[in-house]
Amino acid sequence: MKIFFIVLIVLIIAFVAIEVVGVSTNSGGTASGYKDGDPVINCPGSKYQIFCSMNSIMEPFGPKLKLNPTTFSLSKNKATLQVPVPADSKNSFRNAKFVFKQGTNCATVTYTSLDKDTSSSGNKPCSLQSQMWPTCDGKTTSKLVITKSGGILDFRLAANAQSCQISLQ
Repeated sequence: MKIFFIVLIVLIIAFVAIEVVGVSTNSGGTASGYKDGDPVINCPGSKYQIFCSMNSIMEPFGPKLKLNPTTFSLSKNKATLQVPVPADSKNSFRNAKFVFKQGTNCATVTYTSLDKDTSSSGNKPCSLQSQMWPTCDGKTTSKLVITKSGGILDFRLAANAQSCQISLQ
């Protein structure tokens, strides 16, 4: 029984160490694949980054954002698209996972919450008021957190792209 507790303590210490190292190595930089004139993505540090990074562990179990349509197309003729996100009285937060279906880093997706006071939910440190993807990690998928009050998804074609398709999963 003592061995079990020793192994458990070692695993907890290793988990915390990996989280701290991961947050400290991903706390700065800019996204790759952008040219002059594209929106600049900053990665400001936060004293609550460890707690915000825990969202990636809990994300698969949370409610998902449902929109119709689920695929958004941008082109030189239609370089921007704004999609309203309805409020959801049942879920305080919903996860929105986007993926590039055509192109890579060919557009940005910005979510702006209609909730003017995120401090009442206790999640202001995670900057849920306004979120942008792609972020500093350069991944081709995103996970945005949509607040209870809904908001606006703003899709913008990158200056160096001819067309782009983004899908909500």
